[in-house]
Amino acid sequence: MIERPRKVNYKTPKTINCIKIILSGNIKTGKSCLAEQFCTSTFTKKYEPTVAIDYHNKVSKAKGSKGKYINVNIWDFSGY
Repeated sequence: MIERPRKVNYKTPKTINCIKIILSGNIKTGKSCLAEQFCTSTFTKKYEPTVAIDYHNKVSKAKGSKGKYINVNIWDFSGY
């Protein structure tokens, strides 16, 4: 039997601004590490090449403003 999804109760932010960032460049320059550090606050020392494109997303509250949020979209392209 399939269960009905539960309703999620959360307040919708008043204002969301969207920023899109594209990371491109040579291989082994830290593009993926930069995106991972910003979005998840983690760092990986092992080199793992990006195949095609990685996408990262982070929503954070804007400093000094009440109820305003920023949606940061990061597109991480593979090196060339």
